[in-house]
Amino acid sequence: MKTVLIYSAADAEAPTSPGSQHHWYTLVQDPAAAETGHNPWDGRAAILKKPYELQDDCRVSIRPARCFDPISRQEQHKNLYLIEIANQGGSSAFCSRRLYRWPEALGFIAQFEGLSFPAAARVWRAKKP
Repeated sequence: MKTVLIYSAADAEAPTSPGSQHHWYTLVQDPAAAETGHNPWDGRAAILKKPYELQDDCRVSIRPARCFDPISRQEQHKNLYLIEIANQGGSSAFCSRRLYRWPEALGFIAQFEGLSFPAAARVWRAKKP
């Protein structure tokens, strides 16, 4: 099943500018089974629902690396993060080999903005994070 982005609106007269509280987006696995939903800000029922098929742009995750060492019984890697890129379906992914602090991670992922997954994979291989 393909993940789609559902655009919903609770007021057809309201402007649809970014940040408007009259429309919202939801990611769903099965658009046929997706309920119309309610406005997360005021609870009004959606009167418009439109599915959009996601393109294979790069999906970026910053994952906490914090873990517990059972031998030393201590927490490790607090405030450190792994970076992961994947295609939309998650069938192909790359994970960093090193850990990053939050500001470093944000700086690193900025280079993937707007890239298709194949283009992001080429950048990833060249950088070898």
